[in-house]
Amino acid sequence: NHLDSVTPRENIHKDTDERYREALNKFRTDRAEQQQKETVKKSEVFLY
Repeated sequence: NHLDSVTPRENIHKDTDERYREALNKFRTDRAEQQQKETVKKSEVFLY
């Protein structure tokens, strides 16, 4: 990225941390949704 040369080092680290945190949040959300779906599937099996 050609912007890296003008971007202060701190900002790069901060940006990376932000991205990492966002990715982690998204991963947790996706995983939680997946687990919810699986739980719903299991309870549907018990219902019928």
